[in-house]
Amino acid sequence: MDRLVLCFFAFGLTGIVPAAQAQDAGEAWTGTWETRWRGGGAVLHLDQNGKRVSGTYPLYSGSVEATVEGRELTGRWTEASGRTGAFLFSLSPDGNSFMGRFDSGEWWTGKRLSGSHEFVVEPPNLSSPRETLRSFLRAANASRSGFFEEIRPALDAINFANSDLRSKKLEDSPMLPQERINYARILFDVLDELTFRLWEIPGSEEVALTDSPKVTVTIEQIGTEHSFDMSFVRHGESWLIDPPSPVALVAELAHLYERRGGLAPATREHLQLRNPRDTFRTFVEEMEHFDDGGADLVLRTMDLAGLGPAVQKDEAALMAQYLGQIVGRIGSILYQEIPNHPDERNPYVHFQHVSGDIVIAPYPTEEGVTEWRFTAETLRHLRSLYAAIEDMPIALGAVPDKASSAYFAVREVLRKTSPSLLHRFGPLEGWQWLSIAFFLVTSIFLAWLLTAVALRLVERRQSWALAFSARRARLALVWPLRITFVGCFWYLKVDGLGLPEIASAPVRGIAATLAIAAGVWLIYRGLGLAGDHSNRALGTAGQHAVLTSLIFGVLRILVIVAGALMIADAWSLPYTGVLAGLGIGGLAFALAAQPTLQNMISGFTLYADCPLSVGDFCRYGDRIGTVEQIGLRSTRIRSPDRTVVSIPNSEFANLQLENFAKRDRMLFRTTLGLRYETTPDQLRFVLAELRRLLIAHPKVDPDPARIRFAGIGAYSLDVEAFAYVATSDWNEFLAIREDIYLRILDIVAECGTGFAFPSQTNYLARDHGTDPGLTKQAESTVARWREMGDLPFPHFPEDVIGELSNRLDYPPKGSNYADPNTENRANQGDH
Repeated sequence: MDRLVLCFFAFGLTGIVPAAQAQDAGEAWTGTWETRWRGGGAVLHLDQNGKRVSGTYPLYSGSVEATVEGRELTGRWTEASGRTGAFLFSLSPDGNSFMGRFDSGEWWTGKRLSGSHEFVVEPPNLSSPRETLRSFLRAANASRSGFFEEIRPALDAINFANSDLRSKKLEDSPMLPQERINYARILFDVLDELTFRLWEIPGSEEVALTDSPKVTVTIEQIGTEHSFDMSFVRHGESWLIDPPSPVALVAELAHLYERRGGLAPATREHLQLRNPRDTFRTFVEEMEHFDDGGADLVLRTMDLAGLGPAVQKDEAALMAQYLGQIVGRIGSILYQEIPNHPDERNPYVHFQHVSGDIVIAPYPTEEGVTEWRFTAETLRHLRSLYAAIEDMPIALGAVPDKASSAYFAVREVLRKTSPSLLHRFGPLEGWQWLSIAFFLVTSIFLAWLLTAVALRLVERRQSWALAFSARRARLALVWPLRITFVGCFWYLKVDGLGLPEIASAPVRGIAATLAIAAGVWLIYRGLGLAGDHSNRALGTAGQHAVLTSLIFGVLRILVIVAGALMIADAWSLPYTGVLAGLGIGGLAFALAAQPTLQNMISGFTLYADCPLSVGDFCRYGDRIGTVEQIGLRSTRIRSPDRTVVSIPNSEFANLQLENFAKRDRMLFRTTLGLRYETTPDQLRFVLAELRRLLIAHPKVDPDPARIRFAGIGAYSLDVEAFAYVATSDWNEFLAIREDIYLRILDIVAECGTGFAFPSQTNYLARDHGTDPGLTKQAESTVARWREMGDLPFPHFPEDVIGELSNRLDYPPKGSNYADPNTENRANQGDH
């Protein structure tokens, strides 16, 4: 049946989904797409009109014309150079990407940038050789880590009209777009192996002093004897890079790679932080992805040893944002101005200010390599440095947008509206003091409000029968819940205040301690309530109660230990070292905790061996009582005096334990002393009737049930009665034993004898002795048994036992208690 329903559901979807897709199909391809293919890529602008789609990709001066069929787009691409070909695109289900192929079999993929956004590339500044080179490097650096399309300004900065730059595919023709891109990348790779300052390149003032149409600058590679001659040529009002031929450029690049063994750098090699340039590039590029997995790489570029362990993670993230803001205010970044010599060991000073410097220094690692990082001293002065240069506007494109956070947005608003709140009072600024107080008050208010709402919801789900339990739970949980909410809200709210470490560590520590301690308190009490509820639901006696007590006891201990470790972690206390030290001091710890561990182990032993359960009446040692609880440390027993005795589990488990609750029957055993005047036949009569009594009694197990003439005592003829009463309840046993004793008195009186007194009797009057008539009657009965061969000694025959079994009425006639097992028993008379 389930499969049939699924089938109908699937068929329904096949009708619904295409309909929904068809609804949006009219503009599914309209938008701006970032596309890639093997060795290249371009931004593609598409416009859909019905089933017709047209578009352009300016980087290659290309256009596309295609037709939509369902989710597929089929058409042709054409470039200004005359190159053309066919393609096939397939739109993803979410409409945000496509998979495609050229007719040559190569892949062509793309992802949507926006529905109608026009991708804009700033044109290059070609006013001087310095600005031309700046534009080239900015575009090439951006295209290396961002959009492929961003290389367009770099292409515009090269003089491709140079006769040395001709197409390899088309003889005596200018380079094709892809050849131009490849050439620009080789030129960038050459410049990326060099280190220079743009100030060394002639600017507008220098070139204005000369009429020369060409300027050549020699740039040296640090640490080697290689250099590269960079030429610029005037082209109207612009200056263009006039590079050598591709063959010469490749040869120059090979020389520059000799420093690294002739190998080109890997794509992600800069993440190894082998020089200041790699560190700076990693920091800037990964800040753009700080919230998307780049945080670890950003923090790796900084020496965090100076940050306290209690706030290191959060403080480091804030320091990264501070550094990003400062770098953005210093100016635009060209990585080629930062040293990249792999053997350099002197710290690199990127920026100097009276409030602090930006310095990158080498640090040896455990692996034996050197990594360059922003120094701890740099991080220590970031707050004061930022406060000193905060009014400086950020250079265009100098800092990633994601480097800023709400903290800096608040500061920006306050700087424009209430600059007095940015003044420092002690370790904090004015607005931070006000925010801490405000957050504390609002946290208390929200905690009280949420606690009231939570408890009200719980009470609504309780029945009137559980009203008392609900009130008890309220009293037990209300304060832990309130304090937990206060600690959590306060911790979360102060996180965005950007507090300095001297204030952040104690504020976070106090908030975390409140939240954790109250949470432990809440869970501890909750476990107690859960244990009580479990006992009420499944019974408060038996092994379940023992297991519940042990389990919830262990859970409470674990909660306390976990809370202590969490508080230690919140304050960054070295609890891991303490735990590791237990391996060394384990023996001392074991000796100190031996009694506690013994009690815990004995508690689980009592549960596993199960000699007693909660509610059992028992004898332990020479005392008796009822078990009320078997906990982790001790066992509690209610004595007959109604006092509670607490015994450590290790001692209790070693006592001789007698569990009365596990009896299936209770022993009835007594010795009757008859007078010496009792004749043998009277004694036989008594023995026979007593045996008949035990056999016939419904609450006496006939096997074994013995009545024996046990011996001749000092003052009595001793008759031993031994039987098991079919009950395990002590009160019922007392009632049955009473009934048996009363019936014994009747039998002894009936035979005409009596019980002997444990004393010596001096007769001062005539003794009437025994009743002659009853004596003769008993003797006659025994004589008749003897003549008929029915003398029941040493025991009754099986047929007689069967006839006598369960013949007596019990409880006796006239009793106000009726045993359901004997209520309907027929009265068949006496034997």
